[in-house]
Amino acid sequence: MTFFVLSPAGKPVFISRDGLSEEEESMYTGLMATARALLAFADSRFHGLRVFKSSSGRHLHFLDCPPLTFLAVADATTPGPVTRARLALLHAQVAGLLTQPALCAVYERQPGYDARRLLVGSGDRMLRALVDGFATRPCSFLGAVPVRVMGCGRRRAVTDGLRRALCASGSAFGVLFDSEGRLVSSSASSVAGAALCAWDLILLGNLCRVLEQAETVLSVCLPFYDGRGNFYAYARQHGGYTVILLTGAEIADVEVFREASMAVLGLCCGCPDGEAACERNGALRADGHPEVHILFKNSRVNQYVMSGPCPPSAGGLGEVLGRYARMRVGMFAVDGADVPMAEQMLASLEASRSSRRSRLHRGRGQIRPFHGFRLECVGATTYVAFANADAELYVSMDSSVVAGRDGQTHAGAVEFATALRARLVRQTQRLFYFPEPND
Repeated sequence: MTFFVLSPAGKPVFISRDGLSEEEESMYTGLMATARALLAFADSRFHGLRVFKSSSGRHLHFLDCPPLTFLAVADATTPGPVTRARLALLHAQVAGLLTQPALCAVYERQPGYDARRLLVGSGDRMLRALVDGFATRPCSFLGAVPVRVMGCGRRRAVTDGLRRALCASGSAFGVLFDSEGRLVSSSASSVAGAALCAWDLILLGNLCRVLEQAETVLSVCLPFYDGRGNFYAYARQHGGYTVILLTGAEIADVEVFREASMAVLGLCCGCPDGEAACERNGALRADGHPEVHILFKNSRVNQYVMSGPCPPSAGGLGEVLGRYARMRVGMFAVDGADVPMAEQMLASLEASRSSRRSRLHRGRGQIRPFHGFRLECVGATTYVAFANADAELYVSMDSSVVAGRDGQTHAGAVEFATALRARLVRQTQRLFYFPEPND
């Protein structure tokens, strides 16, 4: 799948594929011209173009968010709602880097402006990290942030330390991630007015994955919290963890933020034996079956945990997550009573640019499943999915794991996944981070 960001003049602002050959560059130039022509044709008839299906089997998905247009070229196997959600998240990342008001002001003065220069360096790395993560991280189709498994006592101590860091530095928000961009804890001060939603946390986790310095001071826009301006951010990496403190005022005394963040990071280093045992990924493994892959989401806090490796017969993590995405689309309503995830994201982004009160809208209208169970057998791999208002579970396994004496896998797969789900639900408190009211 290839992603494009186009300016009002049809010029490329971002292309997810790097190192294009002359032939590929010529092909994509023609594709972008075709995309602009299709959008102009649809607009002239007062229709919003979402997808164009070509005779070659490729689908062109459009997301028009003036002044920019977002385009994805995908094959027919990727569900439309998943691709559209990815485009919406890419739009949020661009808005987080450049802010929507600044973009509108630039293109109002110069419609032909080459915005690629604004993304040189960390901006380009963040966009590429986000797009690369679509194949290996289910954030975009789950609407959830990855969370690090951690013992309750240790996580509570880290969260308390993060609150103290907010008070010491006068920050509005504090977040802590591990080296893989998985959330450990987050906290919001009383002046923040609301906690950060999962989408803003996903973007902050993506930022952590591209930081190159042990200490960084930069400006960050939280597009779902307030898309009208930037926060000043202090980021500190140490011992495989990254803490980010965000404040509305310019950082005048870096030493204060350094001491506050190092106090938090010090709590992450070293782990009592009991807590270490609790944090092992074994919490997600199916006993006696290490080849079973598990993806478990808590819908109440919009967080997920994922185990590995994938079954040898499945063809890799990308194939497994692609199958989970298709199963999820099959279980959740995308028209009628429920609002597609991409439209929720876009509505939240628009609301964050209008007024502080409207930000409360982002937690409403939770998407709910209208089918609670799916089972699919693809070759030698069996996939099972459960979903309800509280949690979602996706499991892939070699069919031999659950095959009975008669060779039938369906009943065995259902029994196996049901028992696994019950065990994971019992472990919910230590698998996920549950913010307290002031977080």
